[in-house]
Amino acid sequence: MYGWRARIGFINPSSTLDTTIYDFYRMAPPGVTMVGTNMGIRMLEDQDIARALEELDRVAQTYRKDRVDIVVLGGSPPVILGGIGSEKKLAERMAQASGTQATTSQAAAVVALKALGVKGVAVASPFNEHQNGKLKEYLEASGFRVPAIGGVGALLEDIAFLPTEKCYKLALDVVHQSKNEANGIYLPCAQWPHAVENIAVLEQDTGLPVVTSLQAMLWYCLRKLGLRDQLKGFGRLFEIETL
Repeated sequence: MYGWRARIGFINPSSTLDTTIYDFYRMAPPGVTMVGTNMGIRMLEDQDIARALEELDRVAQTYRKDRVDIVVLGGSPPVILGGIGSEKKLAERMAQASGTQATTSQAAAVVALKALGVKGVAVASPFNEHQNGKLKEYLEASGFRVPAIGGVGALLEDIAFLPTEKCYKLALDVVHQSKNEANGIYLPCAQWPHAVENIAVLEQDTGLPVVTSLQAMLWYCLRKLGLRDQLKGFGRLFEIETL
């Protein structure tokens, strides 16, 4: 059976799953499977995100028959829309609808950053200025300093087509802008291509730990389910064996 060690239900915020699946299986250890579904967000605008969140319970309920071990809502925008504390409310809704434990990738990223001892975080995202502003507020409310945050301003449908080097160069830019006030790097958005493959090289070139949405989600789910795999090449985070 596929997923004989763990079956992770992943609710993708947008309409399609492409780069997220590819990068998940680049990292996932043997016996761990993603069971994906979509919420249908088409634009990174508050109204569209709020409309999609109205369907969250219905979407999560589909996992009742899929035998997943945990359900995760992907994406920062659905969580930061409601501000700090919304991650718990969304997780409770998903848990009740799906009949299993649940979390969000944004909550997992916060846990990951804290596990790595990050106090000041340099953020590089594919988002626009509005979403970055809400993300900065959310991270600060979670206890972090955010000395620098930069975004591409890409449309949702264009994120998967961003060039390989964009994530790496933007991350270096925000680290430089932080002027030594950041001791960690955060790359939100699981759909951002090449974020996962840039983890190791960014840690090498900056000396700072790197957290991405998908990496943090996988790490959190593995540790929550009692799996201690140390996945080489995907950052210092996987050296931490417990939550």
